Amino acid sequence: MKILKEDVISAFEAKNHFKDVDDESLSFEQKITKDFLNKYYNFDEKIYSEVKSELEKMELKPHQIAMILNVLPEDEMQVKAIFAKERTSPSEEDIKKIVELCIKLKA
Repeated sequence: MKILKEDVISAFEAKNHFKDVDDESLSFEQKITKDFLNKYYNFDEKIYSEVKSELEKMELKPHQIAMILNVLPEDEMQVKAIFAKERTSPSEEDIKKIVELCIKLKA
């Protein structure tokens, strides 16, 4: 297999890549992954887009946005844990906004 392109995407975006794929063409591992994503990452696409857009406005790196959207932190400590090994960290105000956005996405 040859890798043509590499992008950082969230689990929800990965789920959307599986949407049109026939289960018969998937390997065992891919089927398990598809089932997991379908079970846990069911968001309204419009709200997801709004939340992702707001995170992008905070000038976060793509891998940070993907991690936030995958983990969906419920409090400030969880957001701080995501950024524990990063060189920079969002402000306290941005951390609170990240939590609010994640709660909005889960609702």
